[in-house]
Amino acid sequence: MSTRVSGPESPIISSRDELAAYLEAGCKPRSDWRIGTEHEKFGFYKKSRAPVPYDGDRGIRALLEGLRDFGWDPVTEKGNIIALRRKDCSRGGAISLEPGGQLELSGAPLETVHQTAKRSANISPRWGKSQAFSASASSGSASRRNGLSPRRR
Repeated sequence: MSTRVSGPESPIISSRDELAAYLEAGCKPRSDWRIGTEHEKFGFYKKSRAPVPYDGDRGIRALLEGLRDFGWDPVTEKGNIIALRRKDCSRGGAISLEPGGQLELSGAPLETVHQTAKRSANISPRWGKSQAFSASASSGSASRRNGLSPRRR
């Protein structure tokens, strides 16, 4: 999911032809095609297996604030941190809060699926074990990378 920071309002589409023209205007030449990878984690408390709320000293906001110590810059909406970006990731790389409360790590756009696989192999084992782990360990929270609730058996 994209995190919209700013920009003009989207046009109102009122016909099939307008929709086709709008989509066609956004097409890129094949040489500019890229593949982006997203890693999503659902947070929960280890002891109760309850989902992590946004607020509170053990909440998602506290986790996102803790990640600022690792060089991530906050993106806010109405005073709430909704995403993090890094200045050293000019071609991509962001952590965003998704509608279901999960955190998403978005990788930079890459040219081939092989590059994506290599990057994923490097990120996946560490995501949740390094920066996010350090920021969440004291709160007693953990994360899962699948869509199942930890309360379900």
